[in-house]
Amino acid sequence: MRRSCNHSLAFPREAANQRGGKMNDTIYIGDAVYAHFDGYGIELKLNDHRNECVVYLEPQVLQALTEFYKRCSQPENN
Repeated sequence: MRRSCNHSLAFPREAANQRGGKMNDTIYIGDAVYAHFDGYGIELKLNDHRNECVVYLEPQVLQALTEFYKRCSQPENN
């Protein structure tokens, strides 16, 4: 399912609670980037948490990004 940053929440608050997340959590993660959890995925916003979403990470995309980071950050075997 492809979602845009200006999506309407298709997952109810109960779904977020079942996953253990808190809906509408927003944190500053550094380098002028804010992360907002909407109950399903993570919106990344730049410079201010009230700005438009720049990137929307669905759970499977976040998992792929995490795996990519793990693969890239492992030392090479020589």
